[in-house]
Amino acid sequence: MEQLILSLAVRWWALIIGVVIHFIVGMLWYGPFFGTTWVKLVGLTEQQIREGGKSAYVGSFITSLITTYILAVFLNLINSQSVTSAIIVVLLVWLGFSAAPALNHNLFEGRPGKLFAINSLYDLITLTITAVVLQLVR
Repeated sequence: MEQLILSLAVRWWALIIGVVIHFIVGMLWYGPFFGTTWVKLVGLTEQQIREGGKSAYVGSFITSLITTYILAVFLNLINSQSVTSAIIVVLLVWLGFSAAPALNHNLFEGRPGKLFAINSLYDLITLTITAVVLQLVR
C-alpha cells in the first residue's frame, strides 16, 4: 500500500510541463499541420471553433493535466528506469486505451479514417513527448 501511495506522488512542475507540451503540440497539430483538414472533417466552421474557444481550452487544460498525471503515476507504478521503458508504456497505453476505443467510435459514427488518424496520432505524439520528459525528470 505504501508503494501505491508513493506512486501517486508526482512533481507538480512536471505536470505543468506536460500540459504545456499538449498545448504546444496541439497548437501546431490542429493549426498549421492539419488544422484546415481537421476543421473540414469534423464539419465545423472557423467561427464555430472560435465561439467554443474558452470552454474548449479550459477543458483541454483539465484533460491534459489528468492525462499527464495518470501517465506519471503509470511510470512510477512500473518503476520505469529508462526513456525506452517510458515509450513502451506509452505505446501500450495509447494502443489499448486511446487508439482502439477511438477507432471503435469512429467506425460506429461513420467518421473518416483520416480524422481518426489526425486525432490518434496527436495523442500518440503528445503522450510520447510527455513520457520522455516525465522520465527525464523522475
